[in-house]
Amino acid sequence: MLNLISILFYRKIHKDELIFTDLVLSVGDACKPAFHLQESRLRRFATPIDWMKHYELNDVTLMFQYNFSGFFENFYEDTTQNTGNNCRYIVDSKNTMVSIHAFPKDKDIQVQYPLFISTMKRRFERMKSAIKNAQHILFVSAREFDVQAFRDFLITMQSYHNANYTLLNLRHIPEQKLQR
Repeated sequence: MLNLISILFYRKIHKDELIFTDLVLSVGDACKPAFHLQESRLRRFATPIDWMKHYELNDVTLMFQYNFSGFFENFYEDTTQNTGNNCRYIVDSKNTMVSIHAFPKDKDIQVQYPLFISTMKRRFERMKSAIKNAQHILFVSAREFDVQAFRDFLITMQSYHNANYTLLNLRHIPEQKLQR
């Protein structure tokens, strides 16, 4: 269950304020934000980072800075890791971003790679276009709390495209019960 206490507390104090957005995007650090956006019908399309893990917000801004160049160009399989599914644990050598859903174990990595990279490039172009056409963008993450990293990310994205940006960072607390 997501930690909704801080959101509900914010909503109680600022009940007359609404977050208006014309685009909602997941910025990880793993699959949970994309999953919850999809479950809430807020995820309009897939992005290259939706189902990745172990990356920093700076890695997202570098994708825009370098126009997706270098994404999983050099990678390796970490066979010591278990993905919990029937897929390989593939690590981008440049930034340690991990793909745990894209490379099934029963297929050769090199055979799968061209489809993987073309799919990711298409997703990046769609994400880039959506950002360029939006004025109110909400990024949803589930990261350790780091105000400076959040601030730097939003400032960098602002320099990429002048829009109103909001970052909503949700924390997962398994033992917490939601009070109604």
